[in-house]
Amino acid sequence: MRRNLVLVLALAACGRSIGDDCETNVQCDPQGARQCDLSQPGGYCTVEGCDISSCPDHAVCVRFFPIGALTQDCSAGPQVCSGRDFCLPDEKFCVDPRIEHRFCMKGCDSDSDCRDGYVCRQTAHDGMDLGAELLPNAQGQVGQAKFCIERPVGGPPGPNVDAPPLPDAGPADAPGSDGSPSD
Repeated sequence: MRRNLVLVLALAACGRSIGDDCETNVQCDPQGARQCDLSQPGGYCTVEGCDISSCPDHAVCVRFFPIGALTQDCSAGPQVCSGRDFCLPDEKFCVDPRIEHRFCMKGCDSDSDCRDGYVCRQTAHDGMDLGAELLPNAQGQVGQAKFCIERPVGGPPGPNVDAPPLPDAGPADAPGSDGSPSD
């Protein structure tokens, strides 16, 4: 009996994996290396601000940009971007690196690899509606990866990165509780 209790305690101390459900940071990692993103349905264990070496096995570091910021086309080349902006290699949009948010996301091959309420999406072209791109490797090359993210319901899925509202989906366009336009 004591041996089983020790085993249960040892497993609990390890925390949960990237992409698992959670209610507190301690559930994800008692040591504090992982956080619980409560903006995701059921919570999502992640590492915020990841880099190319900080995500554990079976997880990928994805950088997210607010969808509303992906407006200036740079398919003609990075020289069209101004100021601090750079051209996202796969999406072909100029973005300001200061609005980037990085998260370790659970890697996947198909929807069945993700928990209920989540789907397997690809960064770059498939992820463009997410503003999601795989973090470049040490040589600066951007590849593609699939990751588990909340199943879209009415708006773009993904970590809450305080993105500005889309032109046709802003708060002023949302109906109030009585069906009338909200203020």
